[in-house]
Amino acid sequence: MAPRQAWADLPPELLLCITDRLTVLRCYLAARGVCAAWRSALAPAAPYLLFGHGPAVVVSLPLNRVFHLLAMLSSVSGRCIGSSDGWLAVTIKPNGDTPGVLLMNPFTGQEVSMPFLPYVTKRDNFLTWFFWPVFDSKVVFTPNPGKKDDFTVVVAARGGRTLACITAGDAAWSSKEVTGKAAWPSKQVIADVVYHNDGGKFYCLTTNGDVHVVHVPRGCQTKPVLEPLLFDKAGNVFAAPYSRVSARASAKYLVFCESDMYQVWRNTGGAFDVQMPGAGPFHVSENEVFVFRYAAERRPCWEAAVDLGGRSVFVGLNNAVSVRAEAVPGLKGDCVYWVCQDADYTAMEFDMRTRRATPCVEWQKDTVCWYLLGDMASRDKKSAEVLQRQQKRMELGV
Repeated sequence: MAPRQAWADLPPELLLCITDRLTVLRCYLAARGVCAAWRSALAPAAPYLLFGHGPAVVVSLPLNRVFHLLAMLSSVSGRCIGSSDGWLAVTIKPNGDTPGVLLMNPFTGQEVSMPFLPYVTKRDNFLTWFFWPVFDSKVVFTPNPGKKDDFTVVVAARGGRTLACITAGDAAWSSKEVTGKAAWPSKQVIADVVYHNDGGKFYCLTTNGDVHVVHVPRGCQTKPVLEPLLFDKAGNVFAAPYSRVSARASAKYLVFCESDMYQVWRNTGGAFDVQMPGAGPFHVSENEVFVFRYAAERRPCWEAAVDLGGRSVFVGLNNAVSVRAEAVPGLKGDCVYWVCQDADYTAMEFDMRTRRATPCVEWQKDTVCWYLLGDMASRDKKSAEVLQRQQKRMELGV
């Protein structure tokens, strides 16, 4: 009788044949967590692209294969409007046609319900009222909202004209209209909101490139406070020609690479030229991306970056994160990944070295946002090690 072999000694080619039949993401991650040999044989699947507004499935960017998330609970009947550290923010209809916001973890089934968000007035028509959660909002929140009672959620609502926030224990949202104020021109709205784990702060980026720290109040009776990152005039913030490109780059995002802050701008329209006195035209291609690094001690303080130090950044409805490309087989460094929410919802990749934008996955249908687990957001070496241990526990289901 032949001696029994340990599961760790399973030939890699046989293991791959078995895991090719695993269609649920949690099952694949659990297989990678069995032992060191299996983890070495099975390639990491993250980062993922979320498809469908159920949401139902993700596509692994490194593996180019589809995985199913756990079935969504019956209370979820709307759309995904945010993603961070394995959690999703989705719209729900708990009271007839009244939409609300629910935070949920597709792996564990945990849910955190939010009070109804009064995002419209009586003057708004029914279509605006119904479709607001789908097209005009982005939700960001502190990590692991289901494991603690001090979570915070921030929403950029009504096309960036309103900032709303809530903390654990609040009975209602606190909100602030950001347009029509002396410090905010009437056409300036919020372009992006992010939460930075290492600093433990929320930030918002406006359509003209201003960055504000969001101070979230305790209690719904006080409005959130937006503190400008700097008070310089526009001429001291971006160098030419970017100060003139800003008005045409309508998609703007804020992202942190460890402790460095970056702005990502994308030209969502057709190609155009910016006339520069004495220097000729500056050409901007369709879907061209510009990246700026914040240097507080310099003027202009936002410097055009030619690379991301080998990292890749993922922006969009998800809380923007940076990933160490060398840790993910097949992932390119110095690239910006996004989903065209303004057009055909195609997932795109912009290579900062070649200055070219190309689709990054074969299956392009109903893309929503990037879905990244905690260990992918490598802010620094220490926090990356902690997040990797958290991911290992998730793979083992503990």
